[in-house]
Amino acid sequence: MVEPRQNPHEAIQPDFAAAEHALQRQLLTGTGLTDDQAVALLSELWTVANDRDKDNWDARQAELARVRQEVDQAAEEENVRKAQEEEELRETIRSEERKKYKSKYTPVTDAPIPIGPVHIPSRVALTRMKKGEYVELWYFSNKGIRAAEASATKSSRNNDSFVFVHDEDADAATLVPASSVAGSCSSGLIEDVDLSWEEFMQASPRMIESMEQSDWPQDRINMFIEFWSSLENHPWRHSDDAFSQKALLVYQGVQRKRWHIAVGTKHSWSLAKLCRITLAETRQELVHKAHVQEVNRLHRVCSPHLPHNNSNNKP
Repeated sequence: MVEPRQNPHEAIQPDFAAAEHALQRQLLTGTGLTDDQAVALLSELWTVANDRDKDNWDARQAELARVRQEVDQAAEEENVRKAQEEEELRETIRSEERKKYKSKYTPVTDAPIPIGPVHIPSRVALTRMKKGEYVELWYFSNKGIRAAEASATKSSRNNDSFVFVHDEDADAATLVPASSVAGSCSSGLIEDVDLSWEEFMQASPRMIESMEQSDWPQDRINMFIEFWSSLENHPWRHSDDAFSQKALLVYQGVQRKRWHIAVGTKHSWSLAKLCRITLAETRQELVHKAHVQEVNRLHRVCSPHLPHNNSNNKP
């Protein structure tokens, strides 16, 4: 099929009665047609050919329009896809920045300025609490909270230093400014077994509050409440015997750490009920250690005054 080069809808029928079409008329009149019949036949043949060209033209234009529409639609879809990818990239960048600078993007609340002191443990402690991991009670004591505040102030002054932190979402270590992990200092950390009763009483209710804020399971929170309440209300708590009081703190420190190691395994247990046998053994071990230390002290004090045994001296 030959495609018309010009729009056949704009074509003008020739005047077949004119002199330039005399040869065409002569060919037809030679078949027995009159001159007028030849003009009419030539006009009819042109009209049939022009109608055919119009149909072909219209079909071609419709095909071209369809192709152009598909190309335009594909281009529009590609632009939308690129725009979505760019927006997703920008959102990823914003999300990473919000993770990196959490303090900057924390929503502002309508809460009034607190009247009393605000007890905010270090970020390390809060992160571990969020994971449900073991955290030393010291972080929630007055000393631990003051250390976190001092660390935050120090980090904001020395913001050119960088440290590696673990990104939970990417599961990888990332180098970030030290100021972004303010409060991570654990200088002066005291293990649970070495806490005083005053420090324990400061820290335990604050850790319970942190458990609730970190969405710990309620049965776990209740276990720790019962565990620590049992220690606080134990007869040894107000005993005149220092070993008995200390045994409660050591028992707490050792058993809580052991519980965190065992939790989730088939060997896990509950801390709610105190084990009197283990508690008695803990006190006995403290007494034994103190006795050994005293013997060693006396030995060091007395040893300079004891005669030296010289194996080279014969009687």
